[in-house]
Amino acid sequence: MSSSKITVAEYLLTRLKEIGVDHLFGVPGDFVLGFFNQVLKSNIKYIGTCNELNAAYAADGYARIRGIGAFSSTYGVGELSAVNGVAGAFAEKVPVVVITGSPATINFRTQPLLHHTLGDYQVPLRIYEKITVASTELISGETAPAEIDRVLGACLSQQKPVYISLPADVVMMKCHRPKAFPFPAPARSDQKALKEAVKEALDMLNKSQKPVVIGDVELLRFKLQKEFADFLDKTGFPYVTMMWGKTVLSEQNPQYIGLFEGDRCRP
Repeated sequence: MSSSKITVAEYLLTRLKEIGVDHLFGVPGDFVLGFFNQVLKSNIKYIGTCNELNAAYAADGYARIRGIGAFSSTYGVGELSAVNGVAGAFAEKVPVVVITGSPATINFRTQPLLHHTLGDYQVPLRIYEKITVASTELISGETAPAEIDRVLGACLSQQKPVYISLPADVVMMKCHRPKAFPFPAPARSDQKALKEAVKEALDMLNKSQKPVVIGDVELLRFKLQKEFADFLDKTGFPYVTMMWGKTVLSEQNPQYIGLFEGDRCRP
């Protein structure tokens, strides 16, 4: 009979696999080695990259294709190297899970002089709070499961990066086994606002002579390509895409008339 308890690392890896992460990109470093040892024993495949920025960009590309991506690196020097890739994912609405192997919780309390700590152990967390939609520093086996679920839920619902700091001593702390992941339900429309938007759109279409539809990145991130294609099929309207939404539908579609870049476009 299996134990009712597992490690925090196992819980996190189980959740990642459950939401669609089959590969974890990363770069080893002393504070993350304990977590990586657990990754190698899991059913998630570890893929090492040349540096942390490569790992961030690899996770970004993976997420664009698969729906979500993840990478892991060590505290300070590693995670700060990856900032540019995560900031880009934040700007372009790409769901990437950032997992940092950080010093033990006692180090956060006593603040000893350790390498790459910048004097203030909370600096990396505060940086990542600016370029993620949810962040957490796991501090115990009791609270880790709820925090992991909260952060991963935000990543999926908002389609933007999130940050998890995993201290070296928390990796092997025991916690309860996960139940089915509580995937976030799609946000419900404000019915009054929806009616107003539909009326305004219909008024514009009825007054227009040559309507053109613009498709952009949100259609990709929230998986609305079929609804968009159905709308085009029913109306027959030509459409363009913005740069980020370039691949929302095949460019071989007969209604596609090109990329729209505002004033940069040819008339």
